[in-house]
Amino acid sequence: MRYSFRLKEGRDQDLIAWLESFGEGERSTFLRQALRTGIQAMASKVDKEIINKPVRKVPKIIEPVKISKEEAESKLNNLVNNF
Repeated sequence: MRYSFRLKEGRDQDLIAWLESFGEGERSTFLRQALRTGIQAMASKVDKEIINKPVRKVPKIIEPVKISKEEAESKLNNLVNNF
């Protein structure tokens, strides 16, 4: 599989110089190594962000309302009749 990308003189001069420092057969090897190293560094950073992310607060549990059976039936009937 082949991938290609463009480097712009001036903006990417450091990358151009780095790539040109390798022989023709070495570029691919070193480029793959650099990509893998970068991916590992990014994954490590993401892992640290996940580990250091503040824990979401769990909402308090609402205590059940204590009402009589008759009052509950009345409220339920009102709800059903008005639905």
